[in-house]
Amino acid sequence: MQLSEKDKIQICRDFARNLIKIRKHMNLTQKEFGHLVGASKERINAIENERSVMRWSLYCSILFYCFANLESKQFVLHNQMIDPRTFRFLQSRGENEVPLLNIITEAAGYYQEQLYRIDKLEK
Repeated sequence: MQLSEKDKIQICRDFARNLIKIRKHMNLTQKEFGHLVGASKERINAIENERSVMRWSLYCSILFYCFANLESKQFVLHNQMIDPRTFRFLQSRGENEVPLLNIITEAAGYYQEQLYRIDKLEK
């Protein structure tokens, strides 16, 4: 399954409407959340206030971060915050591409390391 740029933009816009809820559920400031997902505080603020459209790469980064944490994963899935087309797109990757599991594993490791660093800073 392919997603057009128009589809990706719409998926990102719909997801961005939930960004504040997701971030607050994780009990993170815009700065902390942005650091974890690879965006500036200003970028997160602009997306949350609908002054900027989230890029597909940031959307994927946020999903990977959410899925690295069981509680946030359950929150996002339970509240149906992810467009079903996202799952179909991710499941239909071609044979010549890096397996999605490898990408998710690497991303989860990265985010766990970032959480560990934040925990150390707070202590």
